[in-house]
Amino acid sequence: EAILWDEDEIGLYKDLVKKSIKPGFLLMEVTGYPVASLSAWMEEKNNDAYHDFDLGDNFNLLKNFAGGKQEPISASLFVGQLATFWDLDENDDLMIAAKGASGVVITGGLHQLFDNSFVRSNWFRVEWKVKGNGGYANKKRNWELKAGFRQYGLSDIPNTITIVLKRSRREKSKTDWRILHNSKVSIEIEYPVTESEDGFSRILAAYGKFFPFIGHLAGIEFGLLFENRREYSFETKTFSIDKERQFEIFIKPVIFF
Repeated sequence: EAILWDEDEIGLYKDLVKKSIKPGFLLMEVTGYPVASLSAWMEEKNNDAYHDFDLGDNFNLLKNFAGGKQEPISASLFVGQLATFWDLDENDDLMIAAKGASGVVITGGLHQLFDNSFVRSNWFRVEWKVKGNGGYANKKRNWELKAGFRQYGLSDIPNTITIVLKRSRREKSKTDWRILHNSKVSIEIEYPVTESEDGFSRILAAYGKFFPFIGHLAGIEFGLLFENRREYSFETKTFSIDKERQFEIFIKPVIFF
């Protein structure tokens, strides 16, 4: 069945979700964050080289580039449906405009990142996911919606309900000042399921704006990370007894080739 590409993104999501009610595919994926891993490894194993990236007393360039990542590496299992979206080219011929996926994703790993440190723990997430990417010529679009549950595997960190929204829309040949065009938006929310915990555990909000640059797109992504949980001590490798609210602002240069 051909699903025609539509400017109404909500319509694309609905089509994907409807198709995923009857699973037809099983996929495995491994995701890694090399900059976040390098930052944590250097601070622990090569501290002098790590502090060569310091800009002031409380700002490290390498840690800033790695901001917001919760794990160094993970593996995922997806069960659901894949879909191809079609559009008409200038000759009114059908062409593939995008591909998407919707279904259940189980993700896990052996380490997590707290205060730029590796923390050993068997963690996992179970989520319903709607994801896709595509485009043609100089136009590109990506989207990802997820809702589920995260098991931290740590007695000091409460398990949470998770909601994730990521979206980007890019056109290399056009300078566009509209907020949602040539831009990237990321929102991640975690809310504890333990009755003794209150308030949000984690909120990550980021926005990036891009402009054509020598045949590519370049720009800046900036964001805010809020965490309300027990602070992890790099020196003692333990979590504090009391919860603390932490705010982190990060700025990253971004280039799309």
